[in-house]
Amino acid sequence: MKNNYKQGDKAVVEVSGIANTPYGKHAAFMCNNSHYLPDDGILGKLEDFQPKEDKIKFTPEEKVEFDGLRRSFISLHLALSDIKAEYLYLNKRLFGNSSSEENNKAQIEFTKAWEKPSRIVVIKPEHRFEVGDLVKVKVDNKQAVVIGFLKNTSFSIHVLFSDGIDALRKESQLEFIKRNAISWEDKQNGAVIL
Repeated sequence: MKNNYKQGDKAVVEVSGIANTPYGKHAAFMCNNSHYLPDDGILGKLEDFQPKEDKIKFTPEEKVEFDGLRRSFISLHLALSDIKAEYLYLNKRLFGNSSSEENNKAQIEFTKAWEKPSRIVVIKPEHRFEVGDLVKVKVDNKQAVVIGFLKNTSFSIHVLFSDGIDALRKESQLEFIKRNAISWEDKQNGAVIL
């Protein structure tokens, strides 16, 4: 490996033998009677030998709920207990799968995200609507704002009507009106439809 190291780097080296000295056993390195280790004795940087950290994909809605949980709870146990009551998207992800095995897998993944939030990567939804879009809900003949999405369900788009009622609707039941039609700035009085 070519020398692309800087002071302080941790490297993996090949131990060519064990030397017995009056001070005990020590690893011997091929140094050609020098105090420097040649490039071919260095196998690589330590991080080259460590497994890459898997990223955990969250929807924007799941990430917002996750961040709220992190602010509210210091205990993973308490956070998991509260998810069922308060957090629609994380509840669906962690407890709404078709089998206990899938729920367990999702909960283990959530635990890894809780342990190290830098593992989370927010992915864009795979549909044409975005959170904040103003839409016409054909079956209700009303306007609403898209406030989220649910995976693995036929009624996958969460909408909020101006009267404060929310509902889940199919994409085919919605007609696009305007992008970014909601302002989340006024948190005291709720979201404001623009």
